[in-house]
Amino acid sequence: MSLRGQRADICSLVSMDRYLVATLGAMQVAFPAEPVEGILTIEESGSVGPPMVQGQVYPAVDLASRLSIPPDEDGQDTRVILLAQGAARASMRVTCVHGLVECEGRQVLPLPRQFRGEERGWYGGLLLFGEGVAIVLRTHWLLDGAEAISSLRRVSQGQSQSLLSNTAAPAAGRGMSC
Repeated sequence: MSLRGQRADICSLVSMDRYLVATLGAMQVAFPAEPVEGILTIEESGSVGPPMVQGQVYPAVDLASRLSIPPDEDGQDTRVILLAQGAARASMRVTCVHGLVECEGRQVLPLPRQFRGEERGWYGGLLLFGEGVAIVLRTHWLLDGAEAISSLRRVSQGQSQSLLSNTAAPAAGRGMSC
């Protein structure tokens, strides 16, 4: 009841966060749900090149190597998670997807003091999940990996094109023919 005698609707002033929890090797990880655009099976993602969905390419990021953990063999539960934020896109394989978890922001525990280095930019905290914890991954770090991969591809393609043009130009200038 409200002060005026009418039933008051209860509205929550607590902010709720959503995370997609997955397993990668022996580690549980949590992706903020907002940038997750989809989840594909291995067959749906295709075996050649990065996944393309609705005309958008999602560069593959090797999350296991970025986290320095041994990669798993692909199994029937292996999935490819598609992330996007603004123009940045990425895809990454995980061993298994557990599902969405909704929790209050205060339920994400801060990183312990042992995390002092650059890993503070990788992880957003610890989320209690099941019998253990899932490490919350920062979206910008995940997408920076995809942007670095895309940049390397653009640079390597540009270098190979410039090498081709540099080798073709002198030959044409000297009057050489094949």
